[in-house]
Amino acid sequence: GMDPTKGFQYAPHFAQMFVAVVFQLEAAVPVPPDPAAFVARYPELFDARDDDLEEFLQATCTFLTAFLRGHLPVVEDAEMEGVQRAYFHLLGMTSVDNDDMFKSCLEFWRALTEGVLYRWKQDEAGVLLDGGDGAINAADESSQLAAALCSNRVMAAATRAHRRAAVF
Repeated sequence: GMDPTKGFQYAPHFAQMFVAVVFQLEAAVPVPPDPAAFVARYPELFDARDDDLEEFLQATCTFLTAFLRGHLPVVEDAEMEGVQRAYFHLLGMTSVDNDDMFKSCLEFWRALTEGVLYRWKQDEAGVLLDGGDGAINAADESSQLAAALCSNRVMAAATRAHRRAAVF
């Protein structure tokens, strides 16, 4: 069988790498005190026709979505603020008019919400079986926050994408 502890010794390195990428992203595109306004402004940043910034954002989108799908529990435990900031960037990237970024983000949000639903069902089953208090940890709260925040934005972006496809 597969050893669930294999690779665990690398968890701090994964968290450090994640923090370094978020730091570089924040240097290029800082999140202001009002993240909701920032997320709404993200398409304007992308439409500035700065090829270097566009390439950087595409690569960062690919990295964040792949990395968080594979290592979310590790970075949630070690670097919750970085995860939340990455979510804001991914929400902004979801609304950018770029099909590759949209597909990457949409797949990430699908996987994230599927994971939240699975954990919620597990928590509900645990509460029923052991009489637990049903407390939700910070990582689950963050995932639920991101899932709630992205649902309207993803639906709006999906509607735009569908309209674009219908034109062709």
